[in-house]
Amino acid sequence: MFLLREHDIQLKQHQKFTLYLTNQIFGRVLFTSDDISQYAPQTMRLYKMQFPQMELSVHDISFTQGLYTAHLMVGQHPYLFVFNSGNKSARYTADASYSVCAGNVPEFFLSGEKIKLKPHQSMLLYKIPDEPYAIAGSTLHLFGANAIAQFSANENHIQYTPKHGILTSGQVFIKVPTSKTVALCNSKTEMVHFNKIYYISVQSSVS
Repeated sequence: MFLLREHDIQLKQHQKFTLYLTNQIFGRVLFTSDDISQYAPQTMRLYKMQFPQMELSVHDISFTQGLYTAHLMVGQHPYLFVFNSGNKSARYTADASYSVCAGNVPEFFLSGEKIKLKPHQSMLLYKIPDEPYAIAGSTLHLFGANAIAQFSANENHIQYTPKHGILTSGQVFIKVPTSKTVALCNSKTEMVHFNKIYYISVQSSVS
């Protein structure tokens, strides 16, 4: 069960997202007492980001100094769920390169960086592949990398196809090895630079 509504609720925004995300990973139950017709546009967008539902498997869960972590696979894509269960802010040290796109302003972290979490905040981190060209996440779906059905890339051309059933428009982030412009089929691109790594930000619309 999850609660995203803006009225008659005492949970803060990041706490509502934690409940929503936890249900998506561990509950897998599409149930809420909310009247979704009353959702604000951004809340409706978050609600739609769970569709289509994705098959996933949780590999391990651990608890250290107030932080719960769970490694999961969604299809062929690895993610890490991090939850701060304490009443004080906490920091998680990234053990790989990650992106955070769902429920947050998109962020990118290198291995060894400290990721700050508010009390009772959770994050869904996508482990970015080591390949020179790779999908680095998206804001199209809660499990953003899984919103892309097909992907191919080289120094001259990049092409991707969104998965059928995606209900939201948003950004697709593609890791590239240099700042050189790469031709992208039928899409407007913007170069984004985070932590000495270059990403192409592509606006993707629902067809």
